Amino acid sequence: MPVLISAEKVLDLSSILNKAEIIPADEAFILRAYETEKNRIILSWELKENCFLYKNKFKIESNSGSKIDLEISGVPVNMNDEYFGRVLVYYDKVQTIIDLKPHIRKFRVYYQGCNASGFCYPLISKEITIHRQGITVIDAS
Repeated sequence: MPVLISAEKVLDLSSILNKAEIIPADEAFILRAYETEKNRIILSWELKENCFLYKNKFKIESNSGSKIDLEISGVPVNMNDEYFGRVLVYYDKVQTIIDLKPHIRKFRVYYQGCNASGFCYPLISKEITIHRQGITVIDAS
């Protein structure tokens, strides 16, 4: 059975969402990729104020689906999250250095975060390709 919502309720919801000023994920979590030496990639995220990324939601895998080990640098903060319970999260900046096998020229990185007002972004997926000219990062969702 459908639920009817009055026009006043729709306007109330709209004003709440506008006040929260939810920014797109690519603005909340700015991802940059650099190749420092052959087969060594640095991924760094700059997080907007009041945004955070979950430590346990980072994952990197090659195009063949094999998992790539990563070690995240940064100091995680322990918090009690209303969705996931006790978790470690990163604010401000996060970085990881990845040593790739020579045959891997393309991989995917996954991460997820929220903002302090309680809005959580869906899992974000980016495809990273290493070229002779540099590195490209595109949405892989």
